[in-house]
Amino acid sequence: MISEVAPLLISEKLRSLAKEITHIFLDVDGTLLGQTHDIQQELVDTLRFLSERGMTISLATGRPLFSSYDLFEKLPFLSLSMFCSGSLLYDPKSQQTVWTESLLPHQISQLLDMGEAHDWYIELYTPTEYFIEREGPLTAIHQFYLKQPPTMAKLQTFASRHDVIKGVVMFPRVLSPSEMEDMQQSLPGLALGFAYGGAHPDVTFMNVTSTLADRKNAFHEFLTRLHLRPGQTLAIGDGPSDIPFLQMSSIGVAMGNALPEVKAAADLVTESVENAGVAYALRALFCPN
Repeated sequence: MISEVAPLLISEKLRSLAKEITHIFLDVDGTLLGQTHDIQQELVDTLRFLSERGMTISLATGRPLFSSYDLFEKLPFLSLSMFCSGSLLYDPKSQQTVWTESLLPHQISQLLDMGEAHDWYIELYTPTEYFIEREGPLTAIHQFYLKQPPTMAKLQTFASRHDVIKGVVMFPRVLSPSEMEDMQQSLPGLALGFAYGGAHPDVTFMNVTSTLADRKNAFHEFLTRLHLRPGQTLAIGDGPSDIPFLQMSSIGVAMGNALPEVKAAADLVTESVENAGVAYALRALFCPN
């Protein structure tokens, strides 16, 4: 709980930058949601307090849209949000998908061929559901997060007939930064984002999207659609895939449970997700008294 940790020290520089912030980007797993897979009430209260005072708030997550509707119910003030690692933008207030970007057939084939060569567990996503070719130990883990089972399909055949906006490869261990770099070199022309589940920090999720749908492009799409300047934005996250938002925002906040490379990319490190780190940082920055 927030009351059980020492006050977060905020530099004068960050205090000055915080005065210009009007918009907050929030990752989900490992940031909003931890081991219990539920959002803490004190975090809901903090976000509502800021929203009522004019702050706008977006989700920026690798999660698919269909697994996030419960968050819209708990956080009804959310504005335009990013899903599937940048390949889908959705406005929960109008309940409209405003932008999507699909993988090209040859890009999906590239991913599936690499997966077959290395015996990867792969999922393919449309805006409304996801598909697998074979079940494995990781299937149940991801179903826990997504709140719906996958549909079985021959992935090469399926991809040739449907729009796929994201692929996911799951690894039953934490990948090192050098392994992540090797993955990117092995899949040129694709955007890769790496994340960890709040309830399964020992599992690596590799999100695969079009390079037109990477996090950097999604950030600029947000700025255009919400009429924002980078100096008005703050981002909070825990995974390597969150680094672009942390670096491009005026203030980047890493969770206490983040990996060292994520903390190094941030301006501020808060408490862990289990200690309500998002609320802890936001209160220190915007409600110091």
